[in-house]
Amino acid sequence: MPLNLPDDDSAPYYILGIDAKGVKGAQLAAGASLAVTSADPNTVVVTPDASPAVEPTSGLQSLASGTVSSPASPAAPNTAIAINAAVTNADGTAGISVSDTVTVTPGAAAALGEVFGAAVPVPVVAPPASRK
Repeated sequence: MPLNLPDDDSAPYYILGIDAKGVKGAQLAAGASLAVTSADPNTVVVTPDASPAVEPTSGLQSLASGTVSSPASPAAPNTAIAINAAVTNADGTAGISVSDTVTVTPGAAAALGEVFGAAVPVPVVAPPASRK
């Protein structure tokens, strides 16, 4: 499922195996490995866990888990960045793969800074009423 991630934030990821019957929780074949990579590590950084964690919603052991994060100044904000998960079989051949996207969305302004050197907002004063 595509993810929208605020800049300078992170989110966990979990990859579950699914067997030929559609049952979740399948593990990799002996000697196979799984790599998760970002197509643009200057916008979305993938940090794998040292050991795959249990996916908290299902309680199933994941094939891979970790964190996707974005820097405070992403290289390509508002652009869908592909995150790829690819299996390498024990004999070195490519196995199954899947990809999804993360879009880093810069946050909206939460405060305003100085305007022309004014440290505090300058009040707007209505002009005096004209006399007749």
